[in-house]
Amino acid sequence: MEATARPGWRTFAAAILFAAGGVNALHGLAALTKESYYFAGSTITGSLHTWGVVLLILGVLQILVAAGVFRGREWSVSAGVILALVSVMAQTVLLSVHPFGSVVVIALDMLVIYALLVRFDW
Repeated sequence: MEATARPGWRTFAAAILFAAGGVNALHGLAALTKESYYFAGSTITGSLHTWGVVLLILGVLQILVAAGVFRGREWSVSAGVILALVSVMAQTVLLSVHPFGSVVVIALDMLVIYALLVRFDW
């Protein structure tokens, strides 16, 4: 039973990381191409264009790491946790311009962190 628990959580983490990366990338593209998608006002720090680039890069990296997690690469576990934490911090900054979307991504990132670290043997 122990042998099937770990790959199951890793596969779940890969799927959720892929989804979170896709949402981040879409939010980044929206910030770059259609600023009216976001609430009026500014981010806590930086321009919306800058955050669009950051989210786009972060989303692409999350998708690539999700592929690594799915293939069972050990480095991708640490990279997935780090990228999920960075995404949580970025989405916290963007709560004022897109509250619902930010909360959804933060929830997905927390699921990724849990799924990658549950039963992880250091």
